[in-house]
Amino acid sequence: MFKKRPKTTAELAPSILRRWAKATSHSDKVECAFTVGGVQIPNYSIGSADGLMPLVLWHAESIYRFAMGGRSLGVAFKSNRKSLLGYEVDLRAVEKPVSEVMCFLVEAITDIQKNAPRASRYAGAAEVEDLIGRFKQDMAVARANSVGARGDGKRLESAPSVA
Repeated sequence: MFKKRPKTTAELAPSILRRWAKATSHSDKVECAFTVGGVQIPNYSIGSADGLMPLVLWHAESIYRFAMGGRSLGVAFKSNRKSLLGYEVDLRAVEKPVSEVMCFLVEAITDIQKNAPRASRYAGAAEVEDLIGRFKQDMAVARANSVGARGDGKRLESAPSVA
């Protein structure tokens, strides 16, 4: 009869990240996967559009651009002063195949967890304060470019989309 509508990237990304965090916590016996400035970040925040998900998708976007010759996944970021990072992520306009985006999403979260410095107080947790600093700096550059701050009215192609 009727087939179920396939899930979109916007629908799948949060649940994939939450499941990743839950699996990591159980397999490594870790209370939390990430800390910021020594403070634990709840694992549910990893899959939240206004939690750590913007950081993970920013990293996925960077990996994708490197692997695909500068092309973009199409992830958009919006300012949100109430969010954990000052930005939230919007995936509704992503047109890439869901499987392609999910591959880069999982690669990004795994890369962050494996390669970020270890948190001193929480065994197995990764400290992401420096990465967040780079994310915010990149967002500030993207915002400046999107409002024509370069002076010539052209945006940098490598900058993420910021509204």
